Amino acid sequence: MIALCFGLPTDILAHALLPFLSTGELSCLDVAVANRQQRRQLFDIYSSMTREHAEEGLTKPEMAWFIHRSIAMERITFARRLPAEEISAIFCLLQGRARVSLLVKHIDFSPSSDSANSAHYSSMLKSCVNLESLKLSLCKDVTRALLIRLGKRCCNLRSLDLSITCVS
Repeated sequence: MIALCFGLPTDILAHALLPFLSTGELSCLDVAVANRQQRRQLFDIYSSMTREHAEEGLTKPEMAWFIHRSIAMERITFARRLPAEEISAIFCLLQGRARVSLLVKHIDFSPSSDSANSAHYSSMLKSCVNLESLKLSLCKDVTRALLIRLGKRCCNLRSLDLSITCVS
């Protein structure tokens, strides 16, 4: 089955087949491909892929896996109740990979609103300057100064969700 898939052109695999696999299924495929030539093709496919999101919310190990394989994340939704340390680690990973961080267009902090804080927002401003939408619903530590910096730094921002958020 795997050999049959790798007979298809790379662009078809990257845009028509692999984006529909879950993160777990991609991981299984990654482990299953041991042939050196097919593995090289798989990494070529990864580098031309863009993932919309991680199905159950993004965690640090998933982000590290995506970055190691040069899979760009266009939309990041943090996993529910993700610890603050993991959110920080994800932004550290992003800051080290400009190709990946520049493609991030949508970030949703709301599932981890209990953990997200001003340090995370500052890290986001450093690494994800091409944001088009940001969801800070239910988040704490949102200040007017942050919103001003956000407006200056993220020129493409079109949507900002501050529902049920107290801005100080």
